[in-house]
Amino acid sequence: MPASRPDLALLPRPSRISSLGGRLTLDRSTTVRALPGAEPAADLLRSLVGPPTGLPLAPSPEGRIVLVLDDGLGGLGEEGYGLTVGPQALRLRAARRRLLRGVQTIRQLPRRGAVGRGAGSRPLGAAVRPEIHRVCRTWPWRGALLDVARHFLPIGYLHRYVDLLALHKLNVLHLHLTDDQGWRMPVDAYPRLTTVGARRARSQKGPGGPEGAEFDSVPHEGAYTKAELRGLVRYAAERGVTVVPEIEMPGHVRAALAAYPELGNRPERRLEVWDRWGVCDTILGVHEEVFAFCRTVLEEVMDVFPSPYIHIGGEECPTTEWEESPAARERAAGPRGSRPGGAARLVHGPDRGVPRGAGPDPARLGGIRHRTAPGLHGDGVARRLARPGGGAARAPGDRRVPPEDLSRLRPVRRPVRTGRPAR
Repeated sequence: MPASRPDLALLPRPSRISSLGGRLTLDRSTTVRALPGAEPAADLLRSLVGPPTGLPLAPSPEGRIVLVLDDGLGGLGEEGYGLTVGPQALRLRAARRRLLRGVQTIRQLPRRGAVGRGAGSRPLGAAVRPEIHRVCRTWPWRGALLDVARHFLPIGYLHRYVDLLALHKLNVLHLHLTDDQGWRMPVDAYPRLTTVGARRARSQKGPGGPEGAEFDSVPHEGAYTKAELRGLVRYAAERGVTVVPEIEMPGHVRAALAAYPELGNRPERRLEVWDRWGVCDTILGVHEEVFAFCRTVLEEVMDVFPSPYIHIGGEECPTTEWEESPAARERAAGPRGSRPGGAARLVHGPDRGVPRGAGPDPARLGGIRHRTAPGLHGDGVARRLARPGGGAARAPGDRRVPPEDLSRLRPVRRPVRTGRPAR
């Protein structure tokens, strides 16, 4: 850590930082004093810093590492905190979740190369006093999307992913659970979603070309249990990360229609879980059974995920099947068939609904008073969506990896049967 620019080793860079001189050395006698309410942050500190350093960091009323929960602490933004490191002690002060952010900064402070060499003394960075608030206040949604619908990943991988998000002060895991290529979220009322919809016979290799797409011959399958997903939510919350589930509708539902073809516009048709990338033109129908399906699924999702947001898709929904369906045309022409009424009814239902809907195009979610849309189509769109009454979470398209480019990354071996495979 360069003495002249100690802030460069911290991510994100503190808004204010000053050196007090000297270093604080951690050894096996170093203990932690957690004032009332700060115990969860102390537990997190032990779990993150203890194993790689070999230090117990036991609790003690005389601890040199002092964690203070101060809900009245102001001037630091929504997630800011004050951290002071001197030659004899470390003091972290923050309100509720901000303490968890400060713990991650403590994790970043040990001198490069000191962590991971076994037990002993560990110099804890330069003596600094970072107070982080500007970044957190400007960007309240700092997240990353993980697509486990197209490529199932074991639950342990998701836990590790949460650890990395928290280390880099990201606070949202956008978990893409359903798509044309697979359904990973169990729904008690519709068990075939995972017994049928979680398995595809093969997968497209690469983006395709003038001679058509190529396919492997390896089945790909996997689904989580509700217990695993609830455990992930708890694990993430302990680290200051919110898990936002994505359940696609009315498009990107080929896996659901493979399990329940009666939900489609052509109930007599039998489909397979899609084995291609891109946009599939099979979508949900508009009959009453479909509305009941959507409400039931969302209710079970809300029971597992306490997030104030649930991403309900709505983008990339070809309307060809609706245009060719007499039932869809009739509903569209009726008093309740307009997009606003239909969308609001789909999400809210007669009695309860999603607290806040999240979808990429609020124009398709008319009638929903509180909605937030990921700005997938550029900053101009994001600013327009963030007008009063709505909100936007920027998701620049040039920062994502399309499925056809995943071959550039280290592949996951398939078939994946870790966690809870589909049965």
